[in-house]
Order: sequence, then structure tokens, then C-alpha cells
Amino acid sequence: MWQLIVPVAFAAVLGSAAMAAEDAPECPKCPKCPAPPAPVPEAPANLAPTNADLSLEGADLGKPVSGPAVKAEDFKGKAVVFEYWGDRCPPCLASIPHLCTTQKEHGRDKLIVVANQVWTDDAAVAKAAFEKKAPKEYQVSVVNHGGVKGAQVDGVPHAMVFNPDGTLRWQGHPMDAKFETAVKEAVALVK
Repeated sequence: MWQLIVPVAFAAVLGSAAMAAEDAPECPKCPKCPAPPAPVPEAPANLAPTNADLSLEGADLGKPVSGPAVKAEDFKGKAVVFEYWGDRCPPCLASIPHLCTTQKEHGRDKLIVVANQVWTDDAAVAKAAFEKKAPKEYQVSVVNHGGVKGAQVDGVPHAMVFNPDGTLRWQGHPMDAKFETAVKEAVALVK
């Protein structure tokens, strides 16, 4: 019985796959590939409409975890990177050395990087996760469960770059090439 069922089932699968390929629209390169989906337009300046008017005013710095202590007054006249990250998120952990290098490259007199851990309530766990990936001497301010007032962050890591006047310049993944450009442009505005 099995000798009859397996070949019949296999033929049915192949037949339905062939029909699906025949019904799919063709791509310009070959007749067997379905057409690629239309590109999704990028929002202006990589900003979600709900976050376009964000500022650092009213930012919550949560609980200090490690690195230099930071207060809202420290942001005045400086470029700021406010990054949301999680202690068990592989892309977040991979971006920690990059954030530390960015902070070191521009100095705390022009740029303040705040790494805002949002997954665990345990500050010791957040500290250990950050320090495991950070260079020995880092100047990033690590906080737990802070936030930018009104921000709608759907995933981590998520970085926001603010101009010295506290207005949002850019937001997205901290390893995106646009992040570096936004940081340099914001730092250039520091007087």
C-alpha cells in the first residue's frame, strides 16, 4: 500500500507546484520566476510620521546602570544619541562596540550616547550584558527603562540622533550607514 501512496502524493505535490509557477506573474529576467514585489518607499529622513516631531524635552533617563551618570541638563548644546536596546538581543549586543566607538570618536563635550536597556528590570543583568561587549574604558551612559517622551519604538536596536537644540535628526538601526552621517551632521552643529 505504501508503495502506491508515496509516489502518488509526490506527483500531486510536483503538479501543484508546477501550476503555481504557471499562474505566477513573470519577472523580466526569466519566465519561471515570479515578479519581484514593488519597492516600499522610505519615509522622509527615515522618520515614522508619529515620531517626526520628537524632541529630547521630557526624556526619561530611567535608572542609571553604568558608564558616566547623565542628567537631562547634560544634553543642552550637545548632539545626543538615545538608543533603545535589549540585554538578550543579538543585534543590540553586536552594536555596543560601535556605539562606544562613536562616543569616543566625538567626545562627551560634543556628543552624549545613552544606551537605554528596555528588556530586563534587573540593572545588574543589563550592566553585565553591556560590559561584556563594550571596550574596557567606555563613555556611553547606560540606563534602564528610560525613554523619549512620545516615541513609538517597535523593535530594538533603535537609535535616535538629536541635534544640539534637542530636535530629532534621524532614527533607525545604529549599524545603518545613515546613522554615522546623522551623528556627524548633529555634532557639526555643536558650538
